[in-house]
Amino acid sequence: ADADAARAICKEIVATTAGEENCIYHGWTVCGDTLTCREAYGSAVGLARHCEGVAASIERLLDGPATLREGQLHASLSQLPVLAEFVEERRRETGYCSRETQRFFAAEGGFSRYEVQQSMFGFFLRR
Repeated sequence: ADADAARAICKEIVATTAGEENCIYHGWTVCGDTLTCREAYGSAVGLARHCEGVAASIERLLDGPATLREGQLHASLSQLPVLAEFVEERRRETGYCSRETQRFFAAEGGFSRYEVQQSMFGFFLRR
């Protein structure tokens, strides 16, 4: 029941995100009782707007079928301050896009054909 409820909310989030022009990709993966949201945006501002746009759906996910395990934001060094400022301005101590769950990673090495800012949020499904 909780997994079905989580899937329904995840589908709602995907539908909302599909209309965001700055989104490069967005999707969910499942491994055992862990649900992971993987997404990439063309800018930190686009990622921040997305966080605001799906916040109510994420809160419903957290109030019911899942608990937030961890949040990660991966960005180019120049974009990290934008993401940190977004989290600070929201003044969320816990939950989605909060001080508690944010871990910032600066891209170092490798290559990308596009400038992308990525986020990964892991949730545990309640049983």
